[in-house]
Amino acid sequence: MIRQRTATLTELLIDGIQPRHQLRVESVEQLADLLAGVIAGGGAVVPVGGGTALGLGNVPKEVQASVSLTGLDRVLDYEPSDMMLSVEAGMTMTAIQETLGEHGQYLALDVAFPEKATIGGVIATAFAGPRRLTDGTLRDQLVGATFVRSDGAICKAGGKVVKNVSGFDLARALHGSLGTLAIIASVNLKVLPASKEDATLVAHAEDTDQALGLCRQLLLTATRPTALDISITDDGAEVAARFTGGLAGVEHLCDENRAGMEAAGLVGIQTLSGAESAQWWQSALDERAAERPDIVQIHATMRPSAVEGYLARLRPALVELAPNTRLTVSPGVAAVHVAAPMRAGASQFWLASLRQAVAAGAESAVIACAPASVKHDLDVWGEMPPDGLEIMRALKREMDPREVLNTGRYVGFI
Repeated sequence: MIRQRTATLTELLIDGIQPRHQLRVESVEQLADLLAGVIAGGGAVVPVGGGTALGLGNVPKEVQASVSLTGLDRVLDYEPSDMMLSVEAGMTMTAIQETLGEHGQYLALDVAFPEKATIGGVIATAFAGPRRLTDGTLRDQLVGATFVRSDGAICKAGGKVVKNVSGFDLARALHGSLGTLAIIASVNLKVLPASKEDATLVAHAEDTDQALGLCRQLLLTATRPTALDISITDDGAEVAARFTGGLAGVEHLCDENRAGMEAAGLVGIQTLSGAESAQWWQSALDERAAERPDIVQIHATMRPSAVEGYLARLRPALVELAPNTRLTVSPGVAAVHVAAPMRAGASQFWLASLRQAVAAGAESAVIACAPASVKHDLDVWGEMPPDGLEIMRALKREMDPREVLNTGRYVGFI
């Protein structure tokens, strides 16, 4: 086993609420005992990983105690030849990638603040960075999990090999559940060989239409980028295309696509290579995900064919409602991240109006971060199809019948 160092648990606030008790566990057995004790005492628990996404979710109904999982930070099993990794839920993404990197492998996922973000937290929040264009989400790499129910029962789902599908769906149900069904204790993950080369082309477009036109071309090629984003502000649009793979292949792709950008009229084209490329994406991702009291973040998804029309409707609506808003568009996965400055004296009505504008023409619009003062009584997850909501409620009744895990924070105030 490999033991990682963890920081001392510090004071924390969850949507302005300070837990009465801040606890930390260092084994799955301690976690089970703690939850069994909470049940007996009638309290409510919020599981906490690296604390990088505490603003996600509705304002909690009650926070009796928080339980930090950063003490669960061990590698349980890793055989590089099997390309499978089993780790405890409190291990940070940086520690995981460093462990895999020693054997030329990696977990195909970019996350914000990887030195703090834990694998359990990333799974619970369903965070997926720009690399999801080609590598999908962590749900696709999750093979199995050990979790603890609110009654203290230690359960397992899935296995350590891809062909073992026993309980596979239950393990995947934990992805994006925000810790409302059970607390993840450890996970089994598929890993991949690391790329030999990493390069990014960054260029400026005259306007959003020009940027979208270039992205359409890039996405139609046989060798689409690993990641492709457009950053839109009042000053214009910036396109970033990332390519990974073998050295010769990446160099060829950069030369070919640089020529395509020039032909499309983009200017200020930069080529970033190696660590510089990786750092550019990490910095952009950290800036986008940083939780700030003066910025409201909303994440919208839609049909791929609707992206262009969606942006054409959204941008004029934001001029009066939320000027100086930054939009990050991921055209390949039809997602738009909205970072809107808080208006002076903003109210819940303003936030609801902003979410309504972002939701128009989208399939979903989730308020990823906003001050508790303006999101009280507002379901930040938006509307969910009745059948999906009933499934989640049924799972909640089965796995957390006394409703003590992250109470009220999930869809429908579950």
